[in-house]
Amino acid sequence: MLGLLTQAPDKLVNDRHPNRLPWALLVIMCVICVFLAARLMMLELNVAFADGHIATLEAMKVSANGTPDPQILTAKLRYVLAYYHTNSKQAMTPTGIKLDRILETARSNAIAGIIARLRTATGKDLGSDPQIWLRTYPPGE
Repeated sequence: MLGLLTQAPDKLVNDRHPNRLPWALLVIMCVICVFLAARLMMLELNVAFADGHIATLEAMKVSANGTPDPQILTAKLRYVLAYYHTNSKQAMTPTGIKLDRILETARSNAIAGIIARLRTATGKDLGSDPQIWLRTYPPGE
């Protein structure tokens, strides 16, 4: 007991309470790393979903160039209109909202491409409203 009292006060504290700060920092850093890894995985998953959907919409637009039949074209148009509604798989995060905007741009481009093909195939211009084209040339099944 006498030896403890004669030691410097900081040595006495260190003997009784080992320094826990490095361990606390290590735990905090591990928690932050796990959090950031989970966010990165979610971002990659959302981007993969969006990429697949955009590829599907682009494929429908490209395939429309291969047919002159208005009923087949309006079937493709109906499919593009119904395919993947925004916010159905993307997270409601700023990144998810941006990906949905990109996806809606791809959808608009596909619709415009199919309607342009309908104009060429039919020789008529019914405007850019897809619903008018769907009513005028009911989709073939």
